Amino acid sequence: MYTLLKKAVKKIAVMALLSMVLTTEINAQQIWYVTQGGNGNQNGTSWINAASGVMLQTIISNASLQGGQIWVAEGDYYAPVPDGFRIYDNIELYGGFAGWENHLEQRDFNSNITVLKGQQNQSWHVVSINNALNTRVDGFHITGGNANGGATTYDRSGGGIFVLSSNPILANLEIHHNYANNGYGGGIAVYEGNITMFDCMIHENEAWQGGGVFLDLGSSFLQNIDIHDNTMSHGGGGMYIECHTATFNDLYIHNNFAYDREGAGIHNARSYPTLNNCMIRENQLFTTTTPSGSGLHDYDGISTLNNTTIADNIGGTAQYVYEYAGGIICTTKVAAAPMPPIYYVDNLYKENAPSASSLETMQMRIYPNPVDRDENITLVIGNRYGYYQGEINIQLYSIDGRAVYQTRLGKGTNAFTIPPLTAGMYVINAFTADGKRYNSPLVIH
Repeated sequence: MYTLLKKAVKKIAVMALLSMVLTTEINAQQIWYVTQGGNGNQNGTSWINAASGVMLQTIISNASLQGGQIWVAEGDYYAPVPDGFRIYDNIELYGGFAGWENHLEQRDFNSNITVLKGQQNQSWHVVSINNALNTRVDGFHITGGNANGGATTYDRSGGGIFVLSSNPILANLEIHHNYANNGYGGGIAVYEGNITMFDCMIHENEAWQGGGVFLDLGSSFLQNIDIHDNTMSHGGGGMYIECHTATFNDLYIHNNFAYDREGAGIHNARSYPTLNNCMIRENQLFTTTTPSGSGLHDYDGISTLNNTTIADNIGGTAQYVYEYAGGIICTTKVAAAPMPPIYYVDNLYKENAPSASSLETMQMRIYPNPVDRDENITLVIGNRYGYYQGEINIQLYSIDGRAVYQTRLGKGTNAFTIPPLTAGMYVINAFTADGKRYNSPLVIH
């Protein structure tokens, strides 16, 4: 009896050990490794045998058979033409590795720059996510896409990232210098998709509509996104939304440009987005037609704004000045909609100018903005002719009006350190020795 029991225990132990080995093997097969030049036998099963960059699409395709993660080391990876890197079901594509990491948390995508890059104006998209579920793209620069295909609207959309009928998570991305000059969404275009996007920067992209972002149908949740210096020729320099349900938290939409029509910051067509703790500032329209809402233009839709700042936006040019063009314009046909059809809750709406002539007046600029706690911030008061050089009293207020910090800048001093405050939106008041006051929104990370 004892012998039988001993054999049974031994058998169970062997089976448990075998199960652990098999589980380890399965888990190992779920992570694929890619470096720019490849290593070893290049089968992608470890950093020692990492696949080369030219095999990245092959690795993505092979991994799609069972799903899993693909870890990509720093370097440049050129997208297949014309559709770019195609992401399939259950694929998680991570960049930012040095090539030695054993755990995802060890990567540093800020230091180990990993670039997915289009090829010489032949890449309609750099990344394509088409009818794919449970996908993630995380930790990359995405650049060099040119959606200049002529066959369909989709071929002319999403120079950086193209999403169709998919639900990807997009995180820790820098999407820049992509184009869709005859189409939609230079940086990213989403059709009938449900995207979750956070901790990304979208800048210096161009499109006919939606220079940075184009959202059409579906729904989206975006958080902590910096959208700046994007350009469009027809609508939505920073973002164009159409028939799309969206929640935006902590978006910073600034310095975007529109050369015609409306919404240099955001153009909202027939949609009902909610903006929480967002900042829309210093966006500008350059147009010879009637401009509409350099900061935000609502057309047949209703935007809900909570704790959101719309400031220092400029509409028109010195030759074409239109009253109210700088901040928000609402043109709506929604039945029984309030006029204007924007719900305001604790928002700051200030100093939106009708024309570029506002640059003649003294204004305050702060940078960087957003800023990290304990980081130095520079404050400049001036106009195109010069800067104020005297003493400045600084007062920092929370968005609900509480004084949280104050300091004095001596003559010729224009920098101070942000105290360790809670992350969020604040307002800086600056008082000069000649009795004038200037204020500006500030976002602290």
